[in-house]
Amino acid sequence: MSPTAEVAFQQVMALPVGERAEVIDALELAAEPTEAEVRAALHPAWHAEIARRAAAIKAGTAVLVPGDEVMARARKRAGLDG
Repeated sequence: MSPTAEVAFQQVMALPVGERAEVIDALELAAEPTEAEVRAALHPAWHAEIARRAAAIKAGTAVLVPGDEVMARARKRAGLDG
């Protein structure tokens, strides 16, 4: 952590807990990349893949799997299912 960041951190830590929570929330939001930043970071091939998948969903031809089922499959593949 830079000296400037360390000073800011110490100042935040000196705040009452409610105000600290507000600062933390604001920092968490600020740390999230914008949609433009995410798009710029994607490899160009992903733009085409996203468009293809979105079109399949809109056309009703995509096979959609519920999130809990996806997670169960992932846990099983990772050997974490029981």
